[in-house]
Amino acid sequence: MRMITVRVICNSTPLIALSSIHKLQLLHHVFGEIIIPEKVYHEVVIAGSGKYGSFDVKACPWIRVMRTSNYALKNILMQVLDEGEAEVIALADEQKAALVIIDERLARKYASDAGFNVIGTLGIIAKSKVQGYVPEARGLIVTLLEKGIWFNNALVNRILLELGEEPLS
Repeated sequence: MRMITVRVICNSTPLIALSSIHKLQLLHHVFGEIIIPEKVYHEVVIAGSGKYGSFDVKACPWIRVMRTSNYALKNILMQVLDEGEAEVIALADEQKAALVIIDERLARKYASDAGFNVIGTLGIIAKSKVQGYVPEARGLIVTLLEKGIWFNNALVNRILLELGEEPLS
């Protein structure tokens, strides 16, 4: 399949979640290069040393760490979001990103309100199935839930139904 390269900025949670099920490479398959702000790198690799994602993110040549210089926007966003989420949106604005990958509801709302296309971990899994990188989504989602990653059950079931898979009970 032909990969379309777009500027994609990613937050910590999708990196950690996909690493926890050994599927971080789905990001690369679907999007090519992924950009993460310094704070996200710190959260996952430095502060998260030894936890899911720390080794994988550090070792991925297709994950690029960038520093934002959009401090004004970052500081405004930090009034309501955590620093990593604020850096993701500020860097996306600065880099004119085509897509923001973020799971947290409030951060998704702010990114969407700022005009960015937004996708989360579930969306990555769904795209991966549609593009043929995984044979089914349900098993991956169940494994994420077993690892303690939380998703809205109604959203999970809607995505599974859209993919032609059996919803969770």
